[in-house]
Amino acid sequence: RMTLVRLFFLMGAGTFINISLLYIERVFAVTDPAERSILWMAALGLGLAGTVLAAIPAGRISDHTGRKPVVWGAAVLATVGIIILAVAPSPGIALAGSFFLGAGYGAYLAVDWALMTDIIPLSSSGRFMGIANIANSIAGPLGLAIAGPIMDAFYRAGDIPMGPRVAVGMGVIALALASIILIGVHPRRDPRAPDADLGPGASA
Repeated sequence: RMTLVRLFFLMGAGTFINISLLYIERVFAVTDPAERSILWMAALGLGLAGTVLAAIPAGRISDHTGRKPVVWGAAVLATVGIIILAVAPSPGIALAGSFFLGAGYGAYLAVDWALMTDIIPLSSSGRFMGIANIANSIAGPLGLAIAGPIMDAFYRAGDIPMGPRVAVGMGVIALALASIILIGVHPRRDPRAPDADLGPGASA
């Protein structure tokens, strides 16, 4: 289940990053290369700032609340960012959406591996880590495989700006799926109790 959580979360939060340049060009009709580059770098910079600013407090909060509430909170932040990007009337508003999306992404990354280690059996950790990394590899291509045909369909229909908006907005569905699947994930140890029994074969 945790692999699916990772797959859907990364796919939902990462689609904008993969199509950000096309988003700026088509949604706001920015054709000047210099202006487009400035907006693109600003979007990525604010997204990175949100990631960095959210990562450290998210990790600390998870030590007190458990990992799952932080992942759900990260999904909410990322969803807010995606919705802003999907409906943004101006580049400035879209940049704010990029920041919120980055914050959700950073909060998730801060607890993702910690939650994974709380779940996987210690005796077969390598195999489970390998399986989990498959999600890292295919989340981006899978997101693009969905976003591409959506944008092409709107482009052919003559509604060029709507294509990237809908493609980014589809990330809300992926984040919702990740949040729902996470309900069935049950950590083997509680991060709020460092000395909890980790199960058979675990060291103290």
